[in-house]
Amino acid sequence: MLNNFILITLFVTTLFLISSCNPDKKRANHSKTVPTSFNKQVKLKNSHSLLNIALFDTSRRFNNLSDLCKYKMNVETTFYNYKVKDRNTSKQLTDHTIDSLENHNQEMFLLSLYTHLSNLPKNISNFRLLSDIQYSHTISYEKKIELFNSYPESLQKSAIGKQVLSALNLYNHNKGLDVLSFKPVKILNKDLKPNLFSSLFQNRYNHYLIIFSATWCSPCRYQELILEKELPKIDITKIKIISIYIDKNKTKWLDKYKKGGFLWDTYLAENEFNADLLQVLNITSIPRVFLINASKQIVVESSSVNEALDYVRGSKK
Repeated sequence: MLNNFILITLFVTTLFLISSCNPDKKRANHSKTVPTSFNKQVKLKNSHSLLNIALFDTSRRFNNLSDLCKYKMNVETTFYNYKVKDRNTSKQLTDHTIDSLENHNQEMFLLSLYTHLSNLPKNISNFRLLSDIQYSHTISYEKKIELFNSYPESLQKSAIGKQVLSALNLYNHNKGLDVLSFKPVKILNKDLKPNLFSSLFQNRYNHYLIIFSATWCSPCRYQELILEKELPKIDITKIKIISIYIDKNKTKWLDKYKKGGFLWDTYLAENEFNADLLQVLNITSIPRVFLINASKQIVVESSSVNEALDYVRGSKK
């Protein structure tokens, strides 16, 4: 049992480091199928090649969390070996496809973890693992809190409970804030000229969707890929889309700009997580997605583009 606990602890620590980008690591029934988000992005010479990549299968059930973690590591190892082989031979996989596959597997693991934690005994060992699901782009904030509240009140009010709740609230700190009330903060446009952050908000839009990203951030590229796919369905006369990159190396950002790598307005907040704007918003990881309404209030803070778009769709009903 101790070995199993150590295995889970080590895996959870690794998950924390890779789940979303931070200064230290740059980096549907969901079954074993190829996600449509990248299925249309690449044409393979061998149509079966992509299907042979290890994709996480959430239809599988495990007797304990240790077995779940072992399965996750096996999937990652198989995928890594395929990726290395592809890079050295056929080179059929684009960076976007690799991002999609890796993020798909990560999200499927979090969904499986959520499902198993929902059905496992409500003890302190399982309670500690609730923090992991904070990074899920699919599980809603309400579902995460509902699972937290299913544990004994004594655990919820404990020191560990406060830590877990803080983790689950990672993307909920700024909700309700008026972005025009912030102190004046400047960001750079494509000509490297400063613009006030508040100048981005014009009265003619119903919503503003802002995604904080970086050229080195794989999960960010994945969210941008989702946004590109949804773009034809978005009324850009009513929704203003903005990317704010946080690269220290402005050259990489400018290179991507010159190559036509952006389909919407993009700005640069230099100095990564030490940038003034990120300090004001208390952003410690990316991707970070904000949806702001016509009154300039933050109504959604998330790591998921879909969560913001779902809110817009719901507001139209």
